[in-house]
Amino acid sequence: THIRNDCTPTDTKIEEIFSRLDALSEELDLATKVRAHKEEFDKLASAVAVLPATEPTKGNIEELHREIAELQSEKLAAEEKLEASKQQMLGALNILAELAGANGGDEGGEDDGRGNDDDGAGANGAGNGVL
Repeated sequence: THIRNDCTPTDTKIEEIFSRLDALSEELDLATKVRAHKEEFDKLASAVAVLPATEPTKGNIEELHREIAELQSEKLAAEEKLEASKQQMLGALNILAELAGANGGDEGGEDDGRGNDDDGAGANGAGNGVL
């Protein structure tokens, strides 16, 4: 029994040391993970630091949206103006076609009274150079 009493405190110390080693090992694993996360965070923070600030970027985006809306409005106005011009041109062409039809549409056999014969002679036949 005396030997047993001597072994028990040593065994207890060994168990305490192993228990402490396990706890320290867990702490080391946790510290290693924390360090890895910190390094990853530092890399991300460095990458983000290079990017422009959010507020000016938002302002730029809002300005671009305003410009797009303005350009779309100008485009719509230009399209409407173009369509109106097309309609006016078609109306003018229709009027010209009607006028051409009214003035020259009966070219079949009417004489316009100008005396233009195909042989070049006038009404008295003196245009051929023979007297």
